Amino acid sequence: MNSHVITAQDLLDVHSKVSNPKKLESIFKDYKEKVYMVSGRYTPVRLEDDELWISEAHDRSWLFWHHCLVSVAYLIDSYNVNHNKEKLYLAFEIVEKWYEANYPESPSVMGWHDHSTALRLLHIVKLYLVFVELNDEKVLRRLEEVSEKHMEKLSDPDFYMPKHNHGLDQDISLYLASSVLANLPRSQKWNELALNRFWGQVNNIFAQDGSYLEHSPHYIYLMLERLINFYKIVMKSNEKEGENLQKRIVAITKFFIYSLHPDATFPTIGDSESQSFDVNNETWKSLPEDIYSVLAAIKKENELEIDLPLDAFYKDGGYAFFRSDWKNGEDTTQLMFYSAFHSRVHKHHDDLSILLYGHGKPLLIDSGKFTYQYDRAERHYVVSAYGHNTVRLNNSETDISRLNINKSGILSFLNTKNIGYASGFHTLMDGTTHRRMVFYLKPGETVVLDLIKSSTSIDSEIIFNFHPDLRTMNMDGKIVGFNEGNPEIYLENLIGQTNYQKARGNSDPLQGWSSNFYGELHANDMITMKQNGSLTTFATYIHLNEQSSVTDFAWKDDQISFKWKSFTIKLKLTDFYEMLEINGKLFKTQKVFNKAALLEGITNNELEYYRNLTQ
Repeated sequence: MNSHVITAQDLLDVHSKVSNPKKLESIFKDYKEKVYMVSGRYTPVRLEDDELWISEAHDRSWLFWHHCLVSVAYLIDSYNVNHNKEKLYLAFEIVEKWYEANYPESPSVMGWHDHSTALRLLHIVKLYLVFVELNDEKVLRRLEEVSEKHMEKLSDPDFYMPKHNHGLDQDISLYLASSVLANLPRSQKWNELALNRFWGQVNNIFAQDGSYLEHSPHYIYLMLERLINFYKIVMKSNEKEGENLQKRIVAITKFFIYSLHPDATFPTIGDSESQSFDVNNETWKSLPEDIYSVLAAIKKENELEIDLPLDAFYKDGGYAFFRSDWKNGEDTTQLMFYSAFHSRVHKHHDDLSILLYGHGKPLLIDSGKFTYQYDRAERHYVVSAYGHNTVRLNNSETDISRLNINKSGILSFLNTKNIGYASGFHTLMDGTTHRRMVFYLKPGETVVLDLIKSSTSIDSEIIFNFHPDLRTMNMDGKIVGFNEGNPEIYLENLIGQTNYQKARGNSDPLQGWSSNFYGELHANDMITMKQNGSLTTFATYIHLNEQSSVTDFAWKDDQISFKWKSFTIKLKLTDFYEMLEINGKLFKTQKVFNKAALLEGITNNELEYYRNLTQ
């Protein structure tokens, strides 16, 4: 592959796109006056040359994108409108300024940041390809020099980020740059290195079943765009590698489809924002027609009747998805249950959390990411257990140090025409096991069962976060969520306790907040209930209509039973799994046996629990 095969148009846009020609012209004029814009999220900033690369005008993310040289990308976009060469030479001037101020050492933490380096190289190479068309040899030689230093950095094993989405972008950038600049002495070596490392990253970030192991659905979208674009380029020179990549992309896209809310927005799991996706760009149209048509149907771009199973279990990723239908209308309900700890990347204290969608909107939500300003109290809050629909243990957060990786997961799953079921554990607190079992009773009822065992007496606090539009009231021990006066969700405890506590927009300490979009924080109702003991149980019934269909609930020792409509459901708990009986028939659940760290953690904690009972 060489630079004549890849064009500037082939390279993915990783900056916020501006399609309005007048706006692009305005951005160009601002850059000429040293007024820099990185995205519509931030106000433009005037920066003189002596402060250009050290100013922290807004926040960490602004600084990151500034050092990615999104300014170069915007100027290329503006050049493509009217072919004013002044825009390209201004872009080259910005590259020169960056290089002179930041090579070999940068005064900014984002200068040679693992991720900014990769994305900056993409913009520099894109500029190079445009200058190939102009045949300006002097500029081309200088851009080759700057690109070569970036490739040296990206190929350095001490700089590389393994098992990380940043590393994936490093590989893609190194591969593309070494393909375009194939005349450089080490380009072939770098090209092979990048492709080998790329497959290692794909296998670490995505499971074979397509599930994303960094637990932030918004990033699946970003990663898919990178992968699809990369596939198109790889296919130009290596069809076999391209075909293998397409198979992985299809599996990842199917997982992405299940992770979407029925209104085509991302759930705010992990570091996600409640955004949607653009199915009409050329990148997504490169998908196989059958999978692309499903995405278009979810976006209401066609009237395809989606023919996918309603429920899906991603045992490697730690997700169980349940839904009432694929019509994706006001009556569609969706339940997500997830628990896993594969990596500290984007990891929150959210194990065994659930999300519930109904009445055309998210009802039970996660709190999102707020920002990546890690020292902000708001960031600490949205990452905490209080930001998720789970159980907080012993008034503290779970231990998500690397030593506890894999000590969380969903271990069993069942889907039938009327009833869905999944169960999981985590052992992310020393000496304590949290076990959660979830029934999805179609189309709009859910039973959540929690069992907490600890070697000592601890506080266990169950948490439910409601969408900011909902206002809750405790009505005779039943929590009812109202939207503009209309009841949309009911939550009640099946084993008698009614001592719920409510927070909304509390400031000292922060409680009852969520962040749908970057930098925004909105008050939402958070309902909690606390119990103390070494053995604690919660049984929560959630329904979207006023009528209660669950009756005769009983939980005694390891036996749980209840009735729902015409069904009698019995559950017998064993150490790791459950025996599930519906109307006298024993159902065989899908089981996961390859979670060695989790199973060992459960076993050790059980031994501590029983040892404590005999002391």
